[in-house]
Amino acid sequence: MQQVNFEDMEFLHELGKMANKVLEQARNDVVNNQMFKIIKMQYIERIWRDRINEKQLFSVVIKEEDIVNADLKNINKNLLDEIRKFTLTSNIIYLDNKFNIINHKHLDFTDSSEAKIYYKNHSLDKYCIFFMGTNGIDIFIKGENIGEVNLFYCAQDMKKYTEKKDISQIHEVINQYQQSYLASQSEYMVFFADNSTLRQFDASLIKRNILKNKPEKYMRDHLKNYLNEKMQYTFGIESELSASKKELDIYTEVNGVFYFFEIKWLGQSIDDSGTKLTNPYGDARAREGVTQTLGYIKELLTQMDINVGAGFLVLFDARDDKQEVDYQDYKFVKPDLAKYMQLFQVIPRIELNKRHPA
Repeated sequence: MQQVNFEDMEFLHELGKMANKVLEQARNDVVNNQMFKIIKMQYIERIWRDRINEKQLFSVVIKEEDIVNADLKNINKNLLDEIRKFTLTSNIIYLDNKFNIINHKHLDFTDSSEAKIYYKNHSLDKYCIFFMGTNGIDIFIKGENIGEVNLFYCAQDMKKYTEKKDISQIHEVINQYQQSYLASQSEYMVFFADNSTLRQFDASLIKRNILKNKPEKYMRDHLKNYLNEKMQYTFGIESELSASKKELDIYTEVNGVFYFFEIKWLGQSIDDSGTKLTNPYGDARAREGVTQTLGYIKELLTQMDINVGAGFLVLFDARDDKQEVDYQDYKFVKPDLAKYMQLFQVIPRIELNKRHPA
């Protein structure tokens, strides 16, 4: 008998492909079974339609053999009432071939990924799992979700999402970012040069708001992570514009509408050499940010044909002496950019202060 070489990667790859084909065929055999179709349309879909609480998430689990050999003549006439009763305290309901409830339990999932992994693995034990979600029914068979229509697979994720803000609340979210999140020393010190570095220049600098070298990268990543946690959308970084090849700091898309955030900082930082400080950045830097943001709006609209909702200028103000920025009534904006002002907004300054310099 010829021995199998399990170190042959090509052989293992082909073996994996064969295994996937076998599983796919087995799933198709179940889904295309006439009894499966009857049960799904006449019973499972009715369970989903008739639930009173549309945010309630639960699963109905039936063995594959009980589906194929379902006893429709002696089906449980009280199925819907019994399921309603058990889902008050359980989120996984097991049925036999007559749709009697033979077991039930409640599992707490930390997130939707964990729930999906559980359902996929459980379905490998020859169970058909019908997950009743907010958007419809997901069906797990032989390790796969063959009808993925839901976003959430556990109540915890759904709760987190409903607590997140929409784009109309962006000013509120960034205000919370400054007032609450950046009040923590462990958070605001992300932006400032460490004291040991400052003492190499001048010990008195540790009492000032001196930023790290190229602090905009830290600001971009820090704010992006906060927005992803607090808002209903996914925020990315460094999206390249096709014509100018410049990169947007932070961006997101809301129902086909594009929003982006240009980050500028005011104050002083360690320079590129690491041996001295940069020149102070003040109002002129903020006005430069206005021009830059308007230029991005123009390019997105006219050269990339992107539906822009707004371009926001975000200022991190680390100046020791903080004054309101003089935007000169935007008279510095050139005529070719002025018409894009209607899609431009300045986010109120995010003030950075090193409260514990020692």
